[in-house]
Amino acid sequence: MAISAKERLIVIASDGIFDVVSNQEVIDLCFRHRDDPTRACISLVDNSHKEWLLNDDCDENEANYDDLTCICLFFQHPEHEVAD
Repeated sequence: MAISAKERLIVIASDGIFDVVSNQEVIDLCFRHRDDPTRACISLVDNSHKEWLLNDDCDENEANYDDLTCICLFFQHPEHEVAD
């Protein structure tokens, strides 16, 4: 898969994230921290954890919610390509 100049972000995340956060929410959360990919991941995991705790079947003491894992890759493309 080629990365086009339009791509700004790729998020690789476990289903524990996507079970409780929509695709658009993932993008929005990550872009709030686009200058700090680590902070973007922490924010996404924290938000997902909070959403899991709102689930009636979830018990934080027994950690019966899904795994929460993510990688955020931000891309910066030059505005002008250098001619050979």
